[in-house]
Amino acid sequence: MDEHDRGLELEPPLPDDARRKGLTPVVAPGLQFASSLRADKRSHRIIAWLALGLIAVFVMVCAGTVLGG
Repeated sequence: MDEHDRGLELEPPLPDDARRKGLTPVVAPGLQFASSLRADKRSHRIIAWLALGLIAVFVMVCAGTVLGG
């Protein structure tokens, strides 16, 4: 076992359905954050839309870089 594997031992175990979907412990904090957002709170909706916008911009920049040369 090398140093990288030791860090994963300390992570909480993922549910079986998350492992079946191919998720790793590295993804778990992001999923916990996303699942903690509540649709009835205006600030949470704003955060969700901003995150979606950032992801969309990132994908468009990457696609433009790859397709544009």
